[in-house]
Amino acid sequence: MASGHVVGWATADHLRTHLIADALTAACQERRPTGPVISHSDRGGQ
Repeated sequence: MASGHVVGWATADHLRTHLIADALTAACQERRPTGPVISHSDRGGQ
């Protein structure tokens, strides 16, 4: 069951890979998951 809450994000003026890693790290530090997780990106226009 998903809560629908945003638990991690990152913003920058570039689209480098470490931006995604920063967002996932923030989410894991916020929620400390103990089981499987789902990562979603809307891949919106820039």
